[in-house]
Amino acid sequence: MLYVSIIGVDRVPLKHYRAKLATEKIVEGSGIPYTILRVSQFYPFAVTLLERSSRLGPVVVDPAFLAQPVDVADVAGRIAGLLDEGPARGTLEFAGPRIMNFGEAAATWLAARGDRRRVVRLRVPGKVARAMRDGELTTTATPTGTRTWEDYLAARY
Repeated sequence: MLYVSIIGVDRVPLKHYRAKLATEKIVEGSGIPYTILRVSQFYPFAVTLLERSSRLGPVVVDPAFLAQPVDVADVAGRIAGLLDEGPARGTLEFAGPRIMNFGEAAATWLAARGDRRRVVRLRVPGKVARAMRDGELTTTATPTGTRTWEDYLAARY
């Protein structure tokens, strides 16, 4: 069995993440051969967050949030490779080729769209925000995806 989860499910206090972590525990205790693959957020999800944060005009972000988004095709390739390899009997992580902060992500997203709106930097309070600033949605695991955020944006816009 290959179960796809999310990087940070054990470190970011979100209800959805707790549910994913509970499912990981079920898979681990099932007795069947398994691999758990924790992946970072996909590029389209990052775009959705930026679109939502700019509904009122400027793009409002906590510039210290760290993310390591990944291309869907890179994840599909990693899954195919893992299925060929057989069960790892453990948890692996897979993310995009580079860690970036939300301020940088917003600026490159606006530039790719030819959008001149400004980025408003706002520190977000709370435990989830602290975890995101601490890089809990990122990994040092290798291999990583190869398609960059900039390549994704260039193809999209």
